[in-house]
Amino acid sequence: MHCNGIIPANLMSLSTDPHFGFRDPWAGGRDFENNSFRYIRNGFYSNSPLYKSGRDLEFFSAILYFRLLLESSKSNNWESHPGWTDASSVITDAIENERVPISFADNSYLVSRLTYLLKGLAVCANSSRALSSIVDQSKLRQLLQLIDEKMNMNFVGEIMIDDQQVMVASAHLTSDKFRLPHKIDAWKSEAIAKDELEKALLLTSILDKENIEPIKMGAGQTVLLCSQKIEIATGTSSSSNVIPKITNEFIHFASIVNSQMLHSSNDSDLGVIIAILDESEQCDFFPLNSVCTIKDWNDEQSRTRTATQSAVV
Repeated sequence: MHCNGIIPANLMSLSTDPHFGFRDPWAGGRDFENNSFRYIRNGFYSNSPLYKSGRDLEFFSAILYFRLLLESSKSNNWESHPGWTDASSVITDAIENERVPISFADNSYLVSRLTYLLKGLAVCANSSRALSSIVDQSKLRQLLQLIDEKMNMNFVGEIMIDDQQVMVASAHLTSDKFRLPHKIDAWKSEAIAKDELEKALLLTSILDKENIEPIKMGAGQTVLLCSQKIEIATGTSSSSNVIPKITNEFIHFASIVNSQMLHSSNDSDLGVIIAILDESEQCDFFPLNSVCTIKDWNDEQSRTRTATQSAVV
């Protein structure tokens, strides 16, 4: 079995096959019941085809395990979990392996994979304290610092969250180029956001001579968050080639927000619209297929975090 480390709780799945339905080949449900999560290190990983082809590293599975702990563990006592020792040893071995940093040289696929894994790890934490605790106790931060130093990268920056920036994950284009910047300035909220959008709608109405009536928000609608202008990088992503002339890309935003209105909202009440500006600053507005979730962020300075996941077509 030439695969990466096994995380039983991550191997559960639902199937439309009437003979199987719910699949749980490694009894991952038991891990949730006992709040005790396993990680099984594979001694044959060095024979993995993905590893040999430069498309995987062993410590990637350890990051997925740490993410599971951040999402599901009821306490920050990481060492109490049966998989902690093996997962931590993967990180320690990676620190001591000189080939690990070199693996990222001229390998944009590995760079993008690690970038996405670290973003996913960061946004699953319910506080900066929990995130710092797991990356320090596992020595993951030390490993990332080593890779950054030797390869002139900034992976450590992907696990640093504050209320002054919004974390972004977007399509990988080429080399170290992504559709959107990795982080952008904090979004404007509530009254300021509503004013910004109304100004943009009014300007669009004035410039669009075919519109007799001014463009307005619908009854009962309001604006909770509004980003600043975000520069979009041109180029083709792998998902752009699935269907000719049609591009489907996912964009993920995660932001710490102090907003009483947002805190009292339901996920199902939230939606996303995007404004595309041309060179003349005229906007075209498009609703997006989106999933918006709100979870508590338990640091003293910030109580609510909104994570917005948008499918852009």
